[in-house]
Amino acid sequence: MKVAHDFKYLGPLDDVVEVLHSEQLAIARAKQLNVTDYSFDTGARDGRRYSSIEVKIPQADTPAEVRNFLSNGLDLQITMYSSALARGVHIDIDVNLRTALPVALDAHLVLADSGVETVARLNAQVDVKIPFFGSRVEKTIADKLPQLLEKDTDLVNAELAMRRALNDKTEY
Repeated sequence: MKVAHDFKYLGPLDDVVEVLHSEQLAIARAKQLNVTDYSFDTGARDGRRYSSIEVKIPQADTPAEVRNFLSNGLDLQITMYSSALARGVHIDIDVNLRTALPVALDAHLVLADSGVETVARLNAQVDVKIPFFGSRVEKTIADKLPQLLEKDTDLVNAELAMRRALNDKTEY
């Protein structure tokens, strides 16, 4: 199922990209999801900036909708690769499920600078290969995506505001 969602970050493009690749944001995301077992990495590969978080979630802490499929919990790695565009940034989001779960996710985030804000569009392809239930799970994911992105956008915007406040204090 194809999913698309438009939203805005409350900061200029360069600041947004810095925050999206920051360990501070990874920590905030982990806290929001009550994840305590994670690792973070950032750097450059093939000329592209990347950041990666690997999380391990015990079965008891996984969403009820998928808990039965995750006898050993959930182990996944999410890596974002940034590429500059003429007027923005394209971010490939690789989700590597290290758990035997019949789900594939292909996602891309396009960011465009509009001065004090950054306009964003997430395009994703979600495929759940569970006979009789796959399309229902895909629809559930598609229905929950705007709410999840709103919470994540709030985290990014909070980090942007905190960095602005710190910069304002150091300029005096």
